[in-house]
Amino acid sequence: MLHDFKWFYFISKRGKKRPIYSARIAIYDNLSTPPKIQDLESPDLAQFLKDLAETTYSLHQKSGGNLPFAVVKEVTENVIHANCQGVVVSIFPNGTGIQVSDQGPGISDKIRALQPGFTTSTAQMRQYIKGVGSGLTTVSRLMQSIGGRLHIEDNLDRGTIVQLSLPEAAATSHLSSSSKNLGGADFSRGESYKDNIRLKEVLQDLSQRQKAILAVLLEKGALGPSKIAEYVGTSPSSAYRDLVALTDQGLVVMAESGKRKLNPALDALINRDKLKLLGEN
Repeated sequence: MLHDFKWFYFISKRGKKRPIYSARIAIYDNLSTPPKIQDLESPDLAQFLKDLAETTYSLHQKSGGNLPFAVVKEVTENVIHANCQGVVVSIFPNGTGIQVSDQGPGISDKIRALQPGFTTSTAQMRQYIKGVGSGLTTVSRLMQSIGGRLHIEDNLDRGTIVQLSLPEAAATSHLSSSSKNLGGADFSRGESYKDNIRLKEVLQDLSQRQKAILAVLLEKGALGPSKIAEYVGTSPSSAYRDLVALTDQGLVVMAESGKRKLNPALDALINRDKLKLLGEN
């Protein structure tokens, strides 16, 4: 069964046994056929949590979803409370949500788990997560704000299942609306910005960090929020919020990989010879 995981070890250079943290990701095209399976593992806990959040977010985006990266990160990081045992992530079809299950000790008081300040984080765990009891509270409020739902229940034998769900309309509404902006041009059809007199005005109204994100995408190509955050020196959640704003403006679009890239319609105006446009006040 998917949740029947074993604890694997590898021998470090110092001859010590260290755990290999692992998760299995199930990607559903529909719920009537078996999912595609993707395995994820790492001997480094920090890297494992980072990869799990980014991979889950990317696959959810590919399915057509628009859950904020901050929400996905909080929920996937919660597996640390289960010692990362038996982690299974389910990506539901049509962007309707994700589910993270584990085989840890479970959550005995699910009501208080959703209240700020209640946490079972140890000092060791706080080396990798905030551990202040704000995660599920934040997730619950963010899900409500986008018309979604957070649901927590017990797994079959032991452990916890955390599900983030969106109705199909909410899952796709942000993505469909982001293609039309800036004076009514429909950028999903590849309409050019070059004749849109509002472009320069829109760029000037961006924050310095948003301009920096555009410059990074121009130079590096398609990137995920975590990598963008590294380049511009901010948190992944802040980078995600800026990417949402830039997508709403029609300046950024989603690549096939699920990462974000500059709208190809911008190429006529924003290129390496005209980067100064991004820096104008």
